[in-house]
Amino acid sequence: MLTFDLGSSNFALQSGFPIFMENVLAWLSREQLALGRSPGIVEVPLAHAQIQSSGGKIIPSEQQLGKTVFSVNEPGLYTATQGDTRLHIAANLVNPDLSNINRSVLKAGAPAKRHNGGLGRELWFYMLLFAIVLIGLEWFTYNRGITL
Repeated sequence: MLTFDLGSSNFALQSGFPIFMENVLAWLSREQLALGRSPGIVEVPLAHAQIQSSGGKIIPSEQQLGKTVFSVNEPGLYTATQGDTRLHIAANLVNPDLSNINRSVLKAGAPAKRHNGGLGRELWFYMLLFAIVLIGLEWFTYNRGITL
């Protein structure tokens, strides 16, 4: 159920609508999102799972401590199945360090130095204080009947 009428909006014409529908269907089917991994040795948190490539080819795998481990030589989509449980693995060449938007050039333990320009506080504080004073002044002159 959407909180708006889909027929009265242009949401169905937007480029993100198919992604929205895919996410809704995935949520309704309770299927897990695909694991993102790099090519190389991949561990899947399913014991004794059978690994298949997107073309249906069976990939050889090994069992280690409740996990299934297999080798990925080329990027692609893989599926690990164990009984009724199915888990998708997307192997791609994307470097996770390049896509980490939360990374920082500062060291983790180094506190950031604040430069306030000699005001002692951030500029937004003084702007907010100025706006409150103006609103108070306007209220005072309105109630006293003072006009300019």
